[in-house]
Amino acid sequence: MDSLELTFIILAREDPPTCELLTSGDIACLQMIGDVNLFVKESEKDEEEVKSHVVQEGEIEIMIAGMPL
Repeated sequence: MDSLELTFIILAREDPPTCELLTSGDIACLQMIGDVNLFVKESEKDEEEVKSHVVQEGEIEIMIAGMPL
């Protein structure tokens, strides 16, 4: 496995929400307020250390926009 990168978009939602389920049109109107990035890659550890196990390392990056002034 090489590396895997996943991005999840965080959207603002009304408080309290007016309904539980949102349509595609509802989602398209929401403001993006941040994102979460997940990076996964194989470990660079020596094969002797790993001993037939697949070892992966991960990194999570969370970014949330600040409140406008």
